[in-house]
Amino acid sequence: TLLPDAYRLHQTLGRLQAARGDKSAAIESYEKALTLNPKKTAAEIRDFETTTAALACSGECLLKAMADFKASVLAKRPVTLAPNAEVRENMGVTTLEKSAWQQVISVKSSVAFADAETGNVVSRDGVELAGGKAGYISTRLKIGDGRITEVELSSDVAEAKAAYVWNLPGVLTATVPPAQRSSREALGALARRYFQSLTDHRAVKADFDDSRCNRFHSGNQVTNAVNNAVEGPAALTCITSLDGPKPWGPAVEQRFPVIDVEHGVVFGETLLMFANQVMFVSEIFKVENGRIVHIDNIGIVKPGLDHTTGFGTRK
Repeated sequence: TLLPDAYRLHQTLGRLQAARGDKSAAIESYEKALTLNPKKTAAEIRDFETTTAALACSGECLLKAMADFKASVLAKRPVTLAPNAEVRENMGVTTLEKSAWQQVISVKSSVAFADAETGNVVSRDGVELAGGKAGYISTRLKIGDGRITEVELSSDVAEAKAAYVWNLPGVLTATVPPAQRSSREALGALARRYFQSLTDHRAVKADFDDSRCNRFHSGNQVTNAVNNAVEGPAALTCITSLDGPKPWGPAVEQRFPVIDVEHGVVFGETLLMFANQVMFVSEIFKVENGRIVHIDNIGIVKPGLDHTTGFGTRK
């Protein structure tokens, strides 16, 4: 060949593509590198297989990573993280040894969703704490090169409602019939519009099936419920709870790490600003026929305004 070291160019290109999240292109570049390498060794072949397997972590692979993670933290075993992995709980930098998972006696109910395009997987777990108390924990993992590079926890160990979090509704995990599914792009756009409504206080009415939709905060129903602690004395719907003057906004640091087309689920996070406090919003939207039918939220309030959700979001 005229360029005996051409394979190195494809190796470099593969690393760059993997770094920016273009997994399929990265795998193709690594395959070309291996093909063009005239003196490939057994060790180089093993490295290729390990690297491409990590890049190709499917939804099943991500769900297994989450299951393994939870099995370890429940058993109080160490979890191997990538070097410089970022670990946060309720926005604050922490360690797994200090997280709410250390308080968990058992998991009563669980749902999980994976996104192979982003390498993220999220699990919502209704858990039992000491004294039979209910807790609700959201765990997001990001997997890169076969290792956990990010751990993000939203945990409510004070106000979770056992009746909900210990029996998470089947609508969350129900497969959406193909004819009723939205595209990945449409799901992401819908979730972005919802967060925009938290800023401008104008609901996009066409985005909701308001006859079915309800929003729950750590299992506590806050729409179509009188005298709840979040929305006040009126029984507001998913639409009317967004419209009109509100004490919150803007919604900043928006992220959508997991979009699951098959289940019609978007996992979104944002930092909701108030006058003298913030709320870390961690929400799962269930979408059927292009409209939101269920919102599962964990909202963590912190005093003061100098907060960030981390993971590169702070501007």
